[in-house]
Amino acid sequence: MPPRKRAKVAAEDEKENALPSAGRRRTGKRATQLKDISGLVDMPLDIWFEIFSLLSPADLLHMARATKVFRRTLMSRESITVWRHAREQFHPGLPDPSPLMSEPAWINLIFENRCHVCVKTMRRVIDWDLGIRICPKCIPKALMNVSDLTQDERIAGIHTMLFTLYDCQYKPFVWQDVVYRAQYEKVKARYECLETVEEKVAYTSSRMGEKWDVLSMAGKDWVDEEAEKHELELEHIRIGRRIQIFDKLKEEGYAEELEDDDCLDDIDDHPFMKQNRPLTDRTWNNQFDSMITFMNQVRAERLERKRQETIIRRQDEAIHMLKVYKSEWLERQTLTTRPLSLPGLLFNNDMGPCDWLAIPKVHALIELPDYDDIGFQRWWDGALSEVGELMTSWNEEILCELFIIQREAHPDFKDVVSLSRATSAYTCASCSMPLFYPDVLFHPCMTTISLLDDEGVFREEDSNSALELMEFGLYKRQTWSADCLSVDARLNAIIVNVVELVGLDPNVATVKDLDDLNVYIHLFNCPQVYEEKRGLDRLDSYLTAMKRAIPLTGSMQPRKYLFGWRKLVLALYEHGLTEPLRKGQNAEVIDASTVSEPYIAKIQDTQDWLCTECRDTDWEEPPKSLEEMQTHLLVGHGRNRADQREGVDYYRPLQPSEVARTSLVVPM
Repeated sequence: MPPRKRAKVAAEDEKENALPSAGRRRTGKRATQLKDISGLVDMPLDIWFEIFSLLSPADLLHMARATKVFRRTLMSRESITVWRHAREQFHPGLPDPSPLMSEPAWINLIFENRCHVCVKTMRRVIDWDLGIRICPKCIPKALMNVSDLTQDERIAGIHTMLFTLYDCQYKPFVWQDVVYRAQYEKVKARYECLETVEEKVAYTSSRMGEKWDVLSMAGKDWVDEEAEKHELELEHIRIGRRIQIFDKLKEEGYAEELEDDDCLDDIDDHPFMKQNRPLTDRTWNNQFDSMITFMNQVRAERLERKRQETIIRRQDEAIHMLKVYKSEWLERQTLTTRPLSLPGLLFNNDMGPCDWLAIPKVHALIELPDYDDIGFQRWWDGALSEVGELMTSWNEEILCELFIIQREAHPDFKDVVSLSRATSAYTCASCSMPLFYPDVLFHPCMTTISLLDDEGVFREEDSNSALELMEFGLYKRQTWSADCLSVDARLNAIIVNVVELVGLDPNVATVKDLDDLNVYIHLFNCPQVYEEKRGLDRLDSYLTAMKRAIPLTGSMQPRKYLFGWRKLVLALYEHGLTEPLRKGQNAEVIDASTVSEPYIAKIQDTQDWLCTECRDTDWEEPPKSLEEMQTHLLVGHGRNRADQREGVDYYRPLQPSEVARTSLVVPM
């Protein structure tokens, strides 16, 4: 029969007084049980107090919670010297507790990082007004509103004897005055036990005053100072750890990454760098593979950034070369002598930076490897003479693109020279403007694109363009594109009618031929329009009235409108007027030299001047009038009006006849 097991019987006092056992320790296949050390509690108190004198305040607090014997010993008034000695020995700067708080309670408030109510939740923040640590879950049941005190309690002044948090920010007591419920019940019970008035007055006086407020501020300052010291110590540890890791990474060949500021930001954010303990060989060996993988990623990102920086630098140099070439070309020629009749010649010298960088040869040079910077620079040094040839080749492609669009509507067009005809007009889908050649080459819609789609939302490729939106508006530069161009049959019919009206052949007449005629056109069937003395009617108001055939009557002098041919085409197209014009029947052609001032009004499109300083930049503005451009140079670039020169500071790509773009209001 197996041996009988011995019953595990222990006295209740032995269970309470026994110190924590070290448990079992295994060595090989056998286990040994440590001897029972519960007899330590029977040692003389002198020895225990000698041991207590070597412990910190936090250790004393933990010892007091170990057994009931230790609790009775350390929580007695005779042990106050032990607590005071520990506080002065380990934390000499910590102020003495308030007379309203015992030494153990003061140590518990300072060093115990748990909620004083549930003793479970970590709470590192001390509520100094209430003298407790309390977690959000315990606030509703552990705190109470001062207004909840009864009238008798208010008369007795119970609320004046409690630690009070005014204008509380804890839910559900926001902006209310609250007290700690446990303290309230304790003070109330003590107050009600007092029999005489003198005892109650003495007790009330002992708890009133500002002693706790002053002490709480001193304690708060000490805690904040200790937190700063602790953080400084941790920072020194992290710095030492960082130096150790950097030395080991340099040995692995990552010195360049450790000298790059962008790489340092990524490396410092790695969790392995932020640990608050010194680096050991064991921890380094455990993390070696992951750190090498991470550093390889950092190296790849650094090389990619370096590559992009090289490309951007080369692009800037290429764009600078383009601007230099354009500036020299403008200085060599005056704007008034440009051969406008040659298709696309002017357009060569208005190539945008996006198109220039997209030229295959330029793009290939920019994309050369980083180590071949010498070959890149060698070509740039002698490439200024090739810029014109590259522009001409690019311009031929653009002209072919325009010719293909016109060839679909005009089968009689034989080559790109036919683009000079007045009937080779286009309509822009973006702005609905009729465009003539070569004006269409310089139209802003050809080289800009909106950052927003048709629904007003950022395009997917421009989702991170908030900065670009704020600085440069809702558009960005793009390569020249004719995707928005089309041929409108109604516009073509209007142009043919106007060309025949002025006596030219629509099959051969060019835009320049019409500009050189220098004539105005007056329509007989336009209503007589009158004006008031205080101002002129706008042109669009007049055209709206003309479209509806509603005469505007008045008592002032009647007037009539004279249109340049470009203005007339624009007006007829925008307002949908389709009535054929016949010379001598419903229209007449007037020589511009016979029209003399004073005019009643003169409306002219003159916003065609551009700034050479802003050219080929993201902030390049649309064309301006001459007065606006001179003001722009003065305010934006600090150029005095007297020093501003055409062709150097400002220019205009085209110079069509002013008469063609003008409408006059003259007396009838």
